[in-house]
Amino acid sequence: MILLDKARRVPEIYSAEGASGVARAVVEHARFAVFLRDLTLEAPPARCELSFRLRRADPALLDRFREMPEPFPRHSEYRSIYGMRHCYAAWIGEEIGALIWPAFQADNRRMINRCRDLLPDEARIANIWASPAYRGTGLVDASFERLAATVAAAGFRYLYVFAWVDNEAARRLYLRRGLRDVSSVDRIAFRFQRSGRGLYLRRPVPRDPLGPDYPGGDMVLSDTLE
Repeated sequence: MILLDKARRVPEIYSAEGASGVARAVVEHARFAVFLRDLTLEAPPARCELSFRLRRADPALLDRFREMPEPFPRHSEYRSIYGMRHCYAAWIGEEIGALIWPAFQADNRRMINRCRDLLPDEARIANIWASPAYRGTGLVDASFERLAATVAAAGFRYLYVFAWVDNEAARRLYLRRGLRDVSSVDRIAFRFQRSGRGLYLRRPVPRDPLGPDYPGGDMVLSDTLE
């Protein structure tokens, strides 16, 4: 019904704004910044005085997310709809203070969002979120570093994240964590498509060639990251 309503408005839009107006109404253009960190280099320390446990969010917990306030239902969809496999929750006592989603080359064909197809020595943080109650405490930084240390210890060379170019809070976080803004990706999609679908125009990312020893594009993550 929504699509039909939009289709009916096309003549009206064309009359008022011409072909360019129709294009803007039908097609969405989004640009993402590509952030990259070389895990062989030392990162700035993450200052967090909170004591927390970074534990895997199992399917039962993700199912419970559906009945919790936003943004938890959306995070449940990241697995069921968007194809993400791994989610970790930062627990402060009995409360979830942050969520972080790592991805690897093995996830390339599973995930809807295709900003970059990862190579065997690359990992990605596909999404990261902090509860408003814990923003400014360093919890996200500490969770980020705990995950980065885990994948670095497994032999991964690079860690990626992607952010809307105008998401200043995300940019500050990634730069603070030692990532560099190295490229950009454009996504062009029809507005009725599910978020993540569309045509991706990827620009080159500067990185060293694969070395003689590298992980196989995936890793077995423990239930708790120390």
